[in-house]
Amino acid sequence: LMSSLPTPKTELGKKLSEHFDEILEKVKAALENGSVVKDDYIEKLKEIREQLRDLKVDIGKQAKELLDQMKDKEKDYWKKILDKLNISKR
Repeated sequence: LMSSLPTPKTELGKKLSEHFDEILEKVKAALENGSVVKDDYIEKLKEIREQLRDLKVDIGKQAKELLDQMKDKEKDYWKKILDKLNISKR
């Protein structure tokens, strides 16, 4: 009977996962709209991801794919900036 109740650890994991997903959605929306992703979003994601890792909670395939996408977009973003800087030097 007691085992059917959520333990604080799993409840915390669930809340953290939900919060992680919410922030990830905001980041995704910003990237899709070409907006700048706020540093505090990135910091929060790192923080929550560490907490989830400590709780042995998987962030999920979708979240991992989105994080990979973010890395790729970030590379593209910086590449464009560097390209523009090189052009302006000529």
